[in-house]
Amino acid sequence: MNILFLIGKYPSYGGTEKVTTVLANAFTQKGLRVHIASFEQPVPDLQSELHSNIRLHKLSYPAKSKSNINILRNIILQNEIDIIINQWCLPFYVTQLCNKARKGTKCKLLAVHHNSPDSNVRIEHVKIKMFQRSNSIKRFYLNSILSIVKYLTSRSIRYVYYHSDKYILLSSSFINIFKQLIGIKKTPKLAVISNPVTLLDLDFHYLSEQKNREIIYVGRIDYNQKKVYRIIELWKQIENNYHDWRLTIVGDGPQKKDIEDLIETFNLKRVQVTGFQNPLEYYKRASILLLTSEYEGFGLVIVEGMCFGVIPVVYGSYAAVYDIIDNGKNGFITNIPYSQEETVACLKSLIENENQRKEIALKAIEKSKEFSLKSIVDQWENLFTTL
Repeated sequence: MNILFLIGKYPSYGGTEKVTTVLANAFTQKGLRVHIASFEQPVPDLQSELHSNIRLHKLSYPAKSKSNINILRNIILQNEIDIIINQWCLPFYVTQLCNKARKGTKCKLLAVHHNSPDSNVRIEHVKIKMFQRSNSIKRFYLNSILSIVKYLTSRSIRYVYYHSDKYILLSSSFINIFKQLIGIKKTPKLAVISNPVTLLDLDFHYLSEQKNREIIYVGRIDYNQKKVYRIIELWKQIENNYHDWRLTIVGDGPQKKDIEDLIETFNLKRVQVTGFQNPLEYYKRASILLLTSEYEGFGLVIVEGMCFGVIPVVYGSYAAVYDIIDNGKNGFITNIPYSQEETVACLKSLIENENQRKEIALKAIEKSKEFSLKSIVDQWENLFTTL
């Protein structure tokens, strides 16, 4: 079987990009022939993470150009591609590109939605502007804009659903959200496959005494989605009470300088911003992972941390987190709306109780096995056979 991943930026940093690498390598090791096509290739050095048998192909902008249609069609025909996995299923015109390129072939198209269907950058951007405005006229105007953006999002998703052979969500908890958003009751094309754990260390064995008294955040540093400033504000509340604990921000992004300025403004001492790093060593040594995102698709870093006994404390802003964490058992989910006080209380409880940390960490490791690479690859193979 011949598989083609279609993705916006690749090779590049990011969760979707990392998942693409891991699945592509796993499929190749299973004997499938794998190709990856992308519109941008910003970090070519990351190609070294791919199996040598995987072929990369370059597209360009505008996405639906005649040139791209011809390039993609040639890839499909020359390599006898059986299945396209569209990792960039929104905006809808990427689906249009795929369908023009595969016209007249037996190639199947699978759309993968990497966020909750009702959340994306545009929607959250308008929400942020509404929150920042006190003028009732401006808020009314922005609310109208928000309604338009939500409507356009729902129409785009609906189009992709009807013009793909399968539409894949990352969590079963997204199914009802999906149906309500696009206004249909029966969804035979819908499938659910979670993201797999992308970091493994077969030599890792959990020992509580080898864990540092350290809280980590892993991911992109931005305002719109990740809201890393919340983590700095949380740390400000507890740093002076726990002198043997520290906070590490593992990541990079457009607001990295703003976060560093906020740390300086608060005069915080035991905080490090590392920039982009392989998080493996941080997972091995840290005790708690903190995530306060306004929305997520799956939150892969949660499962990665749980593999290494890092206890997640996560704002419950998206449905999939309830598939990952059994609240109070293998991690903590804080309530909507976001509450700094509730999150601080969770952190204090864990910091002050070493036995509790050990018990929850062991349960987190056990839970993470549900998202093992083998389990997820098996689900993909089962889906392929249905096509």
